[in-house]
Amino acid sequence: MRTTLLIICTLVFTATATAKPNLLSVPREVGRTARNMTTFHDKAAALEEWGNLGVTLADFIVSENVLRRDPAVQEVNPIFGRHPSMGRYIAIGTPFGMYGAVVTQYLHEQTDGTDKHYWTYLPAGVDGAIHGAAIAWNEHEFRVTCKQVGIVCQ
Repeated sequence: MRTTLLIICTLVFTATATAKPNLLSVPREVGRTARNMTTFHDKAAALEEWGNLGVTLADFIVSENVLRRDPAVQEVNPIFGRHPSMGRYIAIGTPFGMYGAVVTQYLHEQTDGTDKHYWTYLPAGVDGAIHGAAIAWNEHEFRVTCKQVGIVCQ
């Protein structure tokens, strides 16, 4: 669901861009994104990219914590499996988080810098909202499971 929403946002907003992207430009975009995330050349984009990855990591930590505390709870994302480890979350989830960072970097590069283009913040905002909702849902599901079983949640 998260990936589908991010791909739709990407297609909608990059379709209006003047440059014609192709598959060969993807490694270049990843390199520019990684460079910007380490040098903060474009501060707004770098903060968005780090925020996006931070929220993604927080989602992984909360999910793994809930799964560890209660074996009856299962991961609902079929990509990760029912009881993924933290290593699996990071190995599979980080490329998806990096995809959002690359889209953010690409959109920021399409602006001329003289005008505020608030739509460039949309992919990171949508991804942050989805991961934030997932964090809240994970904790909610854990509390509901604890009440059903009749134990005190930690």
